[in-house]
Parts: sequence; structure tokens; C-alpha cells
Amino acid sequence: MIDPPTLACVNDTPARPAKLGDEPSHLLLQGPVMSIERASPLFLGLDLSTQQLKAIIIAEDASVVHESAVNFTKDLPQYGTANGVTIGPGPGEVTSPVAMWVHALDLLMERVRASGFDASRVVAISGAGQVCLQTNGLIQDR
Repeated sequence: MIDPPTLACVNDTPARPAKLGDEPSHLLLQGPVMSIERASPLFLGLDLSTQQLKAIIIAEDASVVHESAVNFTKDLPQYGTANGVTIGPGPGEVTSPVAMWVHALDLLMERVRASGFDASRVVAISGAGQVCLQTNGLIQDR
């Protein structure tokens, strides 16, 4: 355990623990000091596309702190997709296994955690995704 900081008078009186009401003008702080400055907040964005799930973490000034992605075909081959989709079950149908998306989120969060950033600094999470429906041979965004 770290010893708490102590205050000593500049006129060479012995060091003693700080007390409420001590005049800072004639006291000198001694010992380790932990910063009470609060770390700046971070923002987590998630993007689910056909081919991947991506996370980006940015600071207040919009600078990128971290980026990670899970490519469905490469990182989760056990789902048997090509570019995140499977053909079928019916003619002209293309599907994506929902379990793959959940597995991708777990894997993505493992990668984000492994990057070493302080998750307690995240103050907001945003997500985006796109679903395409095929009707009569036309692809429509929803």
C-alpha cells in the first residue's frame, strides 16, 4: 500500500498528516501523489455490415484511440459463410447466421479489451447496421 502524502511546514517542523484547515501557503506536500484529474471520456462505435463487425473508440476531440474488426469469413470460418453470408435455403436467398453476429461481438470485445484501453472511460456506445431485403429480384435497403 502506498503511504498517503504528508504535509510539512517550510520552517523545518516535522512532517505530519495533512489536516482540514491547513494553510497551503506555508505547507509543502511530501510523498507520492495520485492525480485527481479525471481522464477524458471515450466513445465506442460499432458497425455491423455484411462482411464484418467493427469497433472504433474515439476521444472527445474525435481522435481515434483504437479500431478492431472481426471479418466473418476469415475470423469465424466455422459458420461456413462467404463474405458473411450463405446462399439459400431457397433459390435466390442469401442469409447470415445470427449466432455468428453474437460470436463476432464476443470476439470483438475480447480484442478491444486486449488493446489495454480503460473501458471505464467509455461514456456512450453507438451502433449501426444495414439489412438488405430482396423482393422480386430487387435489393432494397431497410
